[in-house]
Amino acid sequence: MTFKTSSFQKTLSREKTLTLLVLFVIFLSVSSCGQMETMTPTATLPKSTQVPPPQTLYVPGDFPSIQDAINAAKKSAVIIVAPGTYRENIDFSGKDIIVQSSAPDKPDVVSTTIIDGKGRGSVVTFQGGETERAVLKGFTITNGSGTSYVLKEGEQNLPCRGGVFSSPEMERICGGGIVIYGSSPTIEGNLITANIVSHGGGGLFVAESSFPIIRGNTIKENISAGGSGIFVTNESSPLIENNNILDNRAIKESGGGILVVAGSSPIIRENVITGNSGTMGGGIIVFNYASAKIGGNTIAGNRATGGAGGGVFVGAYSDATLSANQMHENKATFGGAIFLEIDSSSLITENTISNNSAAYGGGIDISGSSAQIKKNIITGNKADFYGGGIYTEGSVVIITENTISTNTASSGGGLSGRGESQLTVLANRFHDNSADQGGAMWLSSDSFLRMNKSDDNEYIDNIPDDIYRQ
Repeated sequence: MTFKTSSFQKTLSREKTLTLLVLFVIFLSVSSCGQMETMTPTATLPKSTQVPPPQTLYVPGDFPSIQDAINAAKKSAVIIVAPGTYRENIDFSGKDIIVQSSAPDKPDVVSTTIIDGKGRGSVVTFQGGETERAVLKGFTITNGSGTSYVLKEGEQNLPCRGGVFSSPEMERICGGGIVIYGSSPTIEGNLITANIVSHGGGGLFVAESSFPIIRGNTIKENISAGGSGIFVTNESSPLIENNNILDNRAIKESGGGILVVAGSSPIIRENVITGNSGTMGGGIIVFNYASAKIGGNTIAGNRATGGAGGGVFVGAYSDATLSANQMHENKATFGGAIFLEIDSSSLITENTISNNSAAYGGGIDISGSSAQIKKNIITGNKADFYGGGIYTEGSVVIITENTISTNTASSGGGLSGRGESQLTVLANRFHDNSADQGGAMWLSSDSFLRMNKSDDNEYIDNIPDDIYRQ
C-alpha cells in the first residue's frame, strides 16, 4: 500500500529537524564551556581622571628670584631654591604652594640658602589666607625689620604691639622674620635668626585668627620689644612643636621666647626653649584672656629681667596646662620657673622643676590665682625669702602627690603660704628641704591649710622642722 505524505506531516518534520539542530548547537556550546577562556568585554571603559604632577619651578634656574617664581606659580606648585643668598622680601600672595631649599633636611643647605630681608620689612609674608598647604621649608630667614601697622581713626588697638601692653605709637612694626596674618601656613625646618623689630615678634608674628604649623625650626637671636621669638595674638592658635627657641631678647617688655595674648590658644610642645629673656616671662608668657597647652618642652636658662616668671608667666585671666616639661635654671624675682597672677589658673602636672631661683617662689609662685600642682618633682630650687619650692599668696592651690626636695628659702624651704592662701596639701613627699623657719612648710596666720586627719604627707630630714605656723 502506498502512503502519501501530507503537507502537515512535511511541516512537522521540518520543525523537528530544526529543533534537533538547535539542541545540537546548544549541546556543543555547553560541552565546550569548560575549555573556553574568560572573555574580556570589548566595551571601552571610561578612563580614570589622572592628577597631573605638580608644577616644579627652579630658582635661579627658571627664575632669578624667589618672588618671580611665586608670581608664576600655579596652585600646588613646588619651588626649589638652590643655595645662595637671595636679598628680597617675599609674599606668598595667597597661594598654597611649597617653597623649599634644595635639601631642606640638611643643615648645611639650610644655613647656605638664605633669604635676606635687607632690613627693609618682613622677610616672608603670609597674609592672603594661605592654608597648611602653603609651605616654607629649609631656609635661613634673616635681617628682617618688620611690617608697619598704622592705627586708623576709630580703632582702639592694633594686633601689633610691643609686648603685653599696648604701645602708644600710632604706627607699630611687627614680624621681622615672618608675618602670618589671617593665614595658616606650614613653617618647617628653617633657621630664623637675627631679625630686629621695634615692637612685637622679632622672629615670627602670628595674628588675626591664624592657625599655622610651626615645626622643627631654630628660632634664635631675634630682638624686639616683646615676643621676640614668636608673638601670637588676636585669637590665633598655632601648633608650635619641635623647635629650638634660643637666646631671643625682649628688650622692653615681655616674652623673650614666646608671647601669647588676646584670646589666643596655641599648643606648645616638645620644644627646647632656652636662654631667652624679657622683663616678664623669659621663656613664655600667656596673658590677657589667653590659654596654652605647654607640654614636653625643655624650658631652661631663661630670665625675667624685670619681674616674674623666668620660665613661664601666666596672667590676666589666662590659663595654661603645663605637663611633662623639664624646667631648670630659670631666674626671676617672682617664680623662677612658673608664675601665675591676676585670676589666672593652671594645671601643673608631671613636670621636673629643678634648680630655679627667685626672691619669692624659687620653683613656683602663685599670686591671686588658682592652681593644681600634682605629681611633679620639685627639687633644688632656691628663694631668697619665701617658698624655695612653692610660694603662694592670696591663692587657692591644691598640692598633691609631689616630691618636694632639697629646696631652700628663708621661710618655707619646700612650701610657703601667705596672704589668706587656701592650701590643700595631700600625699606629698617632703625631704631634705631647709629654711630658717619651716623646713617643709611655712604658713602665715591668715592662711588656711587642709590635710587629711592622719596627714598622709611624708617628711624626711627637713631643717629645722617640718611645719611652721606663724
